[in-house]
Amino acid sequence: MKLCHTCRDNMIVFSHGCDPSEATWIKRECLEPVPIKESAKSCRIHHPENSDIELRLKQDKFKSGRKVLFWAARPKKLGEAHKIVSAKEAYNRGKGKVFKNHGCTRVDKNGLIVMKIASPQCYKEGGTIWAKHIHFVVQGDDGEWEKGSFHTILAIPSHSDMMETKKLKSGGVYVTPEYVKRNWKNGEFYMVYALGKKHPSLADIDKHKDLKHVTMDYKAKTIRIPKEIKKGTPLVVYCASETCTASRELIIKLAERGYENLFYMDAGMAGFSSESYQLFTKDSTESVRKSYRKVSKLI
Repeated sequence: MKLCHTCRDNMIVFSHGCDPSEATWIKRECLEPVPIKESAKSCRIHHPENSDIELRLKQDKFKSGRKVLFWAARPKKLGEAHKIVSAKEAYNRGKGKVFKNHGCTRVDKNGLIVMKIASPQCYKEGGTIWAKHIHFVVQGDDGEWEKGSFHTILAIPSHSDMMETKKLKSGGVYVTPEYVKRNWKNGEFYMVYALGKKHPSLADIDKHKDLKHVTMDYKAKTIRIPKEIKKGTPLVVYCASETCTASRELIIKLAERGYENLFYMDAGMAGFSSESYQLFTKDSTESVRKSYRKVSKLI
């Protein structure tokens, strides 16, 4: 599964090769692939005021001090996520429209790029629902943007030696237990438990038994996905607690399978309610605790 319509490789987390100018809708609307007219030399360092995530990407290939222009589709809250729109509408691009979800940063002395942005929505283009992603371009040797060398990075909670996503605030791809409690009964999204059926989940609490919930095992070689969950179905993935990494690992596996409308309730079982906390503490045996690995920091 590719990250975007014009990515040249099948890397789901980070793609070195893409060309937004080749996107059908960009050509149709006669738009520039870079969404702002500012040159690299004059572009000020900034990020969207409504930024809710921070992506940290470490790549030795990018030279220290170079500016980085990044942009993404507009944000969309979980309650509206089932309404998947076209790329043009998701990006809010076109004549007379203002493109807001973009920023400019620099590569630091260690090759680290830090991008703060409003977590984007997924969208449908060319008959495919594409993952939530961010495009970026780096300043070249001539001082201008390297327009022949675009890059794309996955914009959902994940962690690796190369990339890390951090929450700045909830409301976008990170959702709170309070939001889930208010909206779960509306039936517009599924809760997805990442630790398998051996451990208690929200579905084991009586008042949640009739709500949309599935259990998957993040460690399974092949993730079994129920037929009622379609490629565009909004999924809220959760696991044990804030320090548990199972959700983020499952999120990547779901994205690789083409299930891109993903959200993350990082509070997990421990932070959802008093009932779920009791189940969590009863389940916290030594063997279970070993699977709740703490997330290491990206340098």
